[in-house]
Amino acid sequence: MSDQISKGHLNYRVSIPPITELAALSNQMNGMAENLNVLLEENAKKQYHLAQSEMRVLQAQITPHFIYNSLDAILALAEQGDMAAVQKMTYSLSDFFRISLSKGRDWITLEKEIKHISDYLLILKMRYGDMLTYDISVSEELHSYTILKMLLQPVVENAVYHGTKAVRRVGLITVTAYQEDDMLCFSIADNGKGVPPEKLAEIRAELNKGVETDFREGYGLYNVNKRLLLYYGEKARLTFDSQLNHGTTVTIRVPLHELDQEGGIN
Repeated sequence: MSDQISKGHLNYRVSIPPITELAALSNQMNGMAENLNVLLEENAKKQYHLAQSEMRVLQAQITPHFIYNSLDAILALAEQGDMAAVQKMTYSLSDFFRISLSKGRDWITLEKEIKHISDYLLILKMRYGDMLTYDISVSEELHSYTILKMLLQPVVENAVYHGTKAVRRVGLITVTAYQEDDMLCFSIADNGKGVPPEKLAEIRAELNKGVETDFREGYGLYNVNKRLLLYYGEKARLTFDSQLNHGTTVTIRVPLHELDQEGGIN
């Protein structure tokens, strides 16, 4: 039994022999194995709730950042006296938060997530006019798949504010979704300023920290990476590629999921 326990087989139990001394030892070994199982289960539950709690904090960090930028855009149009645009943007913002709340669910269909970033980009497009363009390419066949909500918007936000906004040419944001085997893949690309090789190395090193990242700057990107790991596990992947003065591409890969009848994921 000690050999089996040392190999991690904590469900192994020994039969109680008729010899008094061995019976007492066997009972103690069985009891020890049972206590180990209980402790491991309790620790697993604790870690799960800690991860969930940390994820909620991460989502709370994302949401205010988006609110500030959206209200700035609406305020700018109001100052210009374009009330029709203010109304249109306000409706888009309302739709955005309706999807964000999603009745408390953490998972939404890809169709809703795409609507999420469409509303966001519409707001920015109305603010920046001809200086910002975007293209979203997602097959309707993928719409029913389920992903973690607010997965793409922070990356799109980074593409605008740290990429296209910093150059004089017309900014272009391209969002593409496609399937590769049992993975759902997203590409968010911009034609912005890009990052130099040394900065690219720093960003990749920070992403490699996974859940240990400390969000020194550009926290939206690291936030998404951390949420990916908390929810999907090690199968999920975020990669960052950039070329100075040419643009940046972020690729996200997650396992395919579908909603069950109770709203959970399969």
